[in-house]
Amino acid sequence: MNLSLGLDTKISAEIYNILEELNKKGITIIMSSHDLNFFKNSSIRIIMLDDGKIVFNDLKEKWQGG
Repeated sequence: MNLSLGLDTKISAEIYNILEELNKKGITIIMSSHDLNFFKNSSIRIIMLDDGKIVFNDLKEKWQGG
């Protein structure tokens, strides 16, 4: 899911807020996207794949990329 693709800023923010509220209720959310900036701001854990193999699996604070 790419929340910024084809959506205006207001709608993207609303979707982000909904996902954040669900997560606060203990619901795990798994998303796939190429938008690394979104994940840097919204994720707890980042898992990155390269050619189908996990190349990073840790807390977002430990990610040094992008």
